[in-house]
Amino acid sequence: MSDTPYLTALVTQLGRLPGAAIPLMLLVFGVSGAVGIAGSGFASDRYPRGAIVAAATLVTVGLAVLALSSGQPVVFIIGVAIWGIAVGAFPPILQTRVMRVSTSAFRPLAGSIVVTVLNLGVAAGATLGGLVLDHGPIAVTLIAVTAAAVGTFALALMRPLNTPHEGTR
Repeated sequence: MSDTPYLTALVTQLGRLPGAAIPLMLLVFGVSGAVGIAGSGFASDRYPRGAIVAAATLVTVGLAVLALSSGQPVVFIIGVAIWGIAVGAFPPILQTRVMRVSTSAFRPLAGSIVVTVLNLGVAAGATLGGLVLDHGPIAVTLIAVTAAAVGTFALALMRPLNTPHEGTR
């Protein structure tokens, strides 16, 4: 989440697009996020564990494409779209997963914890992004890619959590 508050710097410096392209990139990000949200229900119902890993992988891929765009506008826009899909999909997939593996007594608190953790992630990412932005937007993106890759790897290695009504998909 260290890239989200710095989209303007990413668009103008990393993507080398004019400032006038910022609203268009926000639109691409937002529409892509809606696509991610729309697909998240199917993915989390059909593939509960795999959906989380897939969404985290898409975050990593989207950020990597941004980092590799090197002033190529089409590549940059593709990176923004992939990143937007992932950012839209990840929270509902995570929320669904947590609610499924929580006991009925813990579910109300579990839902609150997910929202809190996601907001802490945004705050921590924004803080980290602000600390490294002086080194350029590529530094912010590389740190975000690294963090996303490590998190994705950890998710992939985690032991599956299954409830009685859920398989190991």
